[in-house]
Amino acid sequence: MTLPKYDEMYKPLLESLKNGNEHTVKEINDFIAKYLNISDEEWLEMTPSGKLSKFRTRANWTRVYLKKAGLIKNTSRGVFIITDEGQNVLESSSIINNDSLMKYDSF
Repeated sequence: MTLPKYDEMYKPLLESLKNGNEHTVKEINDFIAKYLNISDEEWLEMTPSGKLSKFRTRANWTRVYLKKAGLIKNTSRGVFIITDEGQNVLESSSIINNDSLMKYDSF
């Protein structure tokens, strides 16, 4: 499997938060990796600089965009929770992509 792009992680990230509880970045990343069957090799693949994990970098961008759209929020450093709108989007079973995020003024 090819490592998913950041926008392919939108739904798994929201799924990781759907219970309404706060979750750490590590918990979220672990959930996404399991949800998408990310192999150990893919988990450890580095960016060209060799300093950052590609998976973690993409997961970070996923959080940035979902937060900017107002679907998730930080409750403290490195801790996230789903918003009511994030729950609505997840429950609607609609496609979650950059086009769907564009409907939010904050995005």
